[in-house]
Amino acid sequence: MEVNLVAQKIEEKIKQLEKLTSMLKDRAEAKAKTSAEYDKQMALVIVKIRNKAIKEYEGFTLDDLPANLLEKIAKGICYQARLDMDIGKNSYKSLITAIETTRSILNGWQSVNRYLSEEV
Repeated sequence: MEVNLVAQKIEEKIKQLEKLTSMLKDRAEAKAKTSAEYDKQMALVIVKIRNKAIKEYEGFTLDDLPANLLEKIAKGICYQARLDMDIGKNSYKSLITAIETTRSILNGWQSVNRYLSEEV
């Protein structure tokens, strides 16, 4: 294998790592914001159900709910915020995985480079 090709591959992976790591802050912020929004919506929905501001959901009345069902009903009402939160978390995790994978590939190319350098 040619030394110049290996050097080019190393450079490509370094640039890719720089790009991926620059995205990390935005993904972390999005993850935190969607998580906070879900918590906020859950709290509001629970209060609204208890104060009878929400009286029905999907055609069903919410009067006289047992306390143990209140949180489950609120989760159902807040499903979109939960979906957004899960997407934010998974997007962050997948970016971390992409960074780790790119690092591993970079390490492999660096090992090939060391091997080729020792042969010369």
